[in-house]
Amino acid sequence: MNLQRLLIINAVAMLAAGVVLFLWPELVPGVAGIELPRSAFFLCYLLGASELALATLCFLAVKISDAAALRAIVITCIVFHASSGVAGVCAVVQGAAAAVWWNVALRGVMVILFVHYGPRRYTL
Repeated sequence: MNLQRLLIINAVAMLAAGVVLFLWPELVPGVAGIELPRSAFFLCYLLGASELALATLCFLAVKISDAAALRAIVITCIVFHASSGVAGVCAVVQGAAAAVWWNVALRGVMVILFVHYGPRRYTL
């Protein structure tokens, strides 16, 4: 495993999530035990848009060699996954299905992987 592979894996997963959120907006909230009325699908579309944007960023980052640029991209991915994990914890505390814990765990794994494989500020 290296950063480029991690970026590709992350991009593919986020692309899939973004497509699902646009085509079947009730699916992801449904897994969490949340029933959204059609009038609230806009929230899924917004999340889908952010997933697609970050997927694009990760796909494009594979060709970048500049350490400062890669650091910025990795930090963005870390913030996205960490804040999504916090959102998942909040959702469970407020009554979402326990299945959300799987998403929280996956987000935690992604944070750890990005911290581990991301470029370091200083190298020896």
